[in-house]
Amino acid sequence: MYFEEFDRFIALDFSVDQWSDHSMDIATSTVKDFTADDWQKLLEVVGRRDGTWRVKLAQSLGEVRSDAAFHCLCLLLDTSDTEVFVAAADSLREFDSLASAPLDVEELKQRYAALESKDSIDDLVVADFFRRF
Repeated sequence: MYFEEFDRFIALDFSVDQWSDHSMDIATSTVKDFTADDWQKLLEVVGRRDGTWRVKLAQSLGEVRSDAAFHCLCLLLDTSDTEVFVAAADSLREFDSLASAPLDVEELKQRYAALESKDSIDDLVVADFFRRF
């Protein structure tokens, strides 16, 4: 089971550079080996993890082209945490087709507009995400 390894790994405290330079690749590689049971365990805990963990999860899923990763990223959009929303939107931009996604784009736009502590980079990422629908 890879989920337990992944869960412990992304809970570690990494510097921003360490995460983006090396650790995110390790996390992504682990997720690519997930079984159906691992995905189920992930979905059971994702709502109970803190924002930093969920941001790392979203970043780890960006290169995982699977329905399970797509579903998990869509779930991460249901948040009041700006960083989690932006990380999920950023990773979803990597998927080929969002047009068929069962997402309420207007609701997501309203949710993003209500979030606090956004910056211009966040706005650009999210605008590109919305443009793909």
